Amino acid sequence: ALRLLGGTETRAFFIGMGDDALELYRWDGKLAKLSAVPDIGAASLSPDAQALAVESAKSSILTMIDPNGTTGRKLENCSGPVWSADSKKLACTVGRRIRVLSLATGNEIAHTDFAERATEPDIADFSRDGTRLLIRTVGANHNSTYPQSDYWVWEIGTNRWTFVGPGQSAVLVDDRRVLLVTPRTLMPLKKGQEWVSQLLMVDVKTRRQTPVTSGASSNVEPSRSAKLSL
Repeated sequence: ALRLLGGTETRAFFIGMGDDALELYRWDGKLAKLSAVPDIGAASLSPDAQALAVESAKSSILTMIDPNGTTGRKLENCSGPVWSADSKKLACTVGRRIRVLSLATGNEIAHTDFAERATEPDIADFSRDGTRLLIRTVGANHNSTYPQSDYWVWEIGTNRWTFVGPGQSAVLVDDRRVLLVTPRTLMPLKKGQEWVSQLLMVDVKTRRQTPVTSGASSNVEPSRSAKLSL
């Protein structure tokens, strides 16, 4: 199976199975293998498509790779990388610690320890202005029938945490709103039952939830376009 990471009008980057492990590739009319990282666990392409953060499945070390495959700085204790919109910062986790790193220096510019739940967190989104992270962990009411995460917004500068709510997925819209897909529920529709969820706009400051749409859904994964206005 292939996992597309993104790209430009002339080239695309993806992860695919090599001889016996996942490998990083570029397609620009010709196929090129880029990564020398053994047993890739995850990879993330910067928004400007000028760098890739590649994580080994065997360690929490990120290797920075440019579009031509040249290996750069290694960042230790950093898993699940998420880029800032300007491609200048990278957020990641190690255990319960959430870190924000400068890509210019490789130095940590902020960190916090997740104390909202006993489970470890990961990063769902980085705000467009670079001041907030959307954090998730296994939902308090999660089970195999009703899979869900619990979401918080972390304000990096003030270390303030705000609970958003449970959901299947979510994205940051702006400095005060989160687009949240609610946990699915079974409801009678026509002659049977369907999984139903809602798309809510959550005001982080007032906690007000405004329905955007509702109805039968499956694998709902909203994503932010270059210009999101709701």
